[in-house]
Amino acid sequence: MSHTATRIADTSGPRNWPLVARERLTVDGTVYNRGTELPVTKMTPAAIERLLHIKAAEWLPPLDGRPKPQPLPAAPVPKPRPPVVIIDHKSPIESWHLTKTALVAACDNNVGLAQDLLMADPKARNLYLLASKEAQRSL
Repeated sequence: MSHTATRIADTSGPRNWPLVARERLTVDGTVYNRGTELPVTKMTPAAIERLLHIKAAEWLPPLDGRPKPQPLPAAPVPKPRPPVVIIDHKSPIESWHLTKTALVAACDNNVGLAQDLLMADPKARNLYLLASKEAQRSL
């Protein structure tokens, strides 16, 4: 067993030096900025070895005043997605355009989200296919 493997197995660096982040890392919902000591007691030897191998962390002598890890802020709660409402019209083409316009407005003008919601809804998808066929006939 090599000297590095021995150090990793007992989760302490040379002369019990701490493992310090060389770049910003996120581990289990906590942000470790550059210079922050990593919690080697909570990490597997394979994870420590990988961080050392990719040079994302290194063993450094103890130092007072290192940055402290910070918890990640909670993600904002996404807004509920609006329902797809098919707007009836004599023409399938007009019905498709009215339905899509109404959903884009309901999605705060997010055309991509509206298109995704329309294509995920079987009735809206069928309306789109019918409108496409109708548009080809009228050309």
